[in-house]
Amino acid sequence: MERKYLLHNAFSLYELLFVVVIVAIITSVTIYKPSHDDIDEASKKITTYLKYTRYLSMIDDQYHRKFDENDSLWFKGRWTFKIQNCKQTVGGYYFVVYKDSDHEGYIDKIETALDPITNKYLYSNSDCVASQDESAYVLLTKKYGVTNIKANRQCKPYSTSTVPMAMSFDSYGYPHNKLSSNPNEPDKYKLKSPCIFTIYDKNDNNITITISDKTGAVY
Repeated sequence: MERKYLLHNAFSLYELLFVVVIVAIITSVTIYKPSHDDIDEASKKITTYLKYTRYLSMIDDQYHRKFDENDSLWFKGRWTFKIQNCKQTVGGYYFVVYKDSDHEGYIDKIETALDPITNKYLYSNSDCVASQDESAYVLLTKKYGVTNIKANRQCKPYSTSTVPMAMSFDSYGYPHNKLSSNPNEPDKYKLKSPCIFTIYDKNDNNITITISDKTGAVY
């Protein structure tokens, strides 16, 4: 009788140890969050919305995506993904997805795309505060902790530009790092080599994103 009692106690101890191990595994999966998770999420959002910008350019025929003989700047209506700097007192980065349909050179909220996930504008201004109708996903620093962006020349509209990265897509999905202000120059700034840029967090975790000059594919 005594031996059976000891065996029963021993079995209960094994059960207890098994439960402790299972709880530890579940806790590590549900609670532990590696420091690079945010930068990984930021890269996924950037990649997703770059692809979305390209998609909009290929399907949208409402804003002169193709040649219009009555508008010598018809190509200014192409969809563009642009990463910009928050104002100096705020710091950091945000992005917008827009088309300059009125050719004025300004990014108006009404010209920005609606986020298919939240149905909010993919827009912010330099204060980097998401209003009620603006998607918080565009706030790369506030939302995901992006502290730096390094890009090659092909990602920027000008060699001396303070804009970290900008890319427009034509109706065939090909990328252009700038849209000419001169009439009848739709392909002047079409990419001739890949756009490659890297995002960083405060711990120097980083992920590199590439836009192919051959196809416009983003990876």
